[in-house]
Amino acid sequence: MDSETQSRLDALDQKLKAMEAAKQQESQVSKAAEKFDAMGTGYRMMIELTAGVLLGAFIGLGLDRLFETKPWLMIVMVLVGLAAGIKVMMQSVSRHETKRMQKLDEEQNGD
Repeated sequence: MDSETQSRLDALDQKLKAMEAAKQQESQVSKAAEKFDAMGTGYRMMIELTAGVLLGAFIGLGLDRLFETKPWLMIVMVLVGLAAGIKVMMQSVSRHETKRMQKLDEEQNGD
């Protein structure tokens, strides 16, 4: 091989190494983003469940004072708030799982 061909091969080798390094860095960033996305979904579900229970408790306390039925309406409304919180939480899980499956499909079809 002559020197011109060798220099072109070296340049091509450097470009390939740069592309591999960029792809590896992109993969690491993607994994970190997925971890934070899952963590955010977990915190969101925890807040949704807690908010449902607390909202039910406060509404129940207000109704108990209004109708003088302590503690029955508070208990009922806490259970209603718990059920609503669980329903919203399950919807969040479903959305997160759908988004994750779409991303996996895109990765498999893209490769």
